[in-house]
Amino acid sequence: MREHCEQLVGGMVRRGYDPALAERVFQQIEGFGAYGFPESHAASFAHLAYASAWLNATTLRCSPPPC
Repeated sequence: MREHCEQLVGGMVRRGYDPALAERVFQQIEGFGAYGFPESHAASFAHLAYASAWLNATTLRCSPPPC
């Protein structure tokens, strides 16, 4: 992640942004990567697991499950 920080902050500074602002932007992105990305995928997976369980419980089975 550090190489991305140097690339992002360096690019922002070259384009005229304040280095402190560039570092703050990276910290926000890093914080989202640590929390927001896994949390959103966990919620999607939980929704799929619930829907699969509901379908499994409410649909008729034509044959017994394999042993």
